[in-house]
Amino acid sequence: MTADDPLLLINTFLGKVGSVGQVFDENNSLALSFDGITIGIRKDDIRQLLVVNAVIAAMPRPSNAACAGALAAAYADILEASLGGIMTGAGAIGFSSERDLLVYGNAIGFDGLSQHSFEAFLERTVNAIEAWRQRAGHWQRTEDDSRDASVMAVASDMLEVIAV
Repeated sequence: MTADDPLLLINTFLGKVGSVGQVFDENNSLALSFDGITIGIRKDDIRQLLVVNAVIAAMPRPSNAACAGALAAAYADILEASLGGIMTGAGAIGFSSERDLLVYGNAIGFDGLSQHSFEAFLERTVNAIEAWRQRAGHWQRTEDDSRDASVMAVASDMLEVIAV
């Protein structure tokens, strides 16, 4: 499979759902939005991976001891569930302390990737993001936090994926 083929897979999928014409930007990244979810996709030609990410929720910073305990329990829940996601290939969750956001990430190799396998990966990705957002719903806000993650806009630079 050539480096251009992942874009063909993406646009073939988008054609099926009524949206076409996506191109990778100068950073080999693009954003897909469907089902109320924006997914960043970055093509890593060196490792032959499509790396995906999405914002799950804004996470408040504790402002008092009562809030800190609830957030500590939430982070323990996140770590435990994220480990399960890593072990089952369903992706993982990380925390962007700079932006106070939980971010989902996963990757799939594009060498030899079929249209069917790519679409199945996208479906699993969307399902995982939706499940994480549901799980995050009970602890993404605290009484003293005025942010509302349900109306949070995704900044374009959040969709860039940091290579590890």
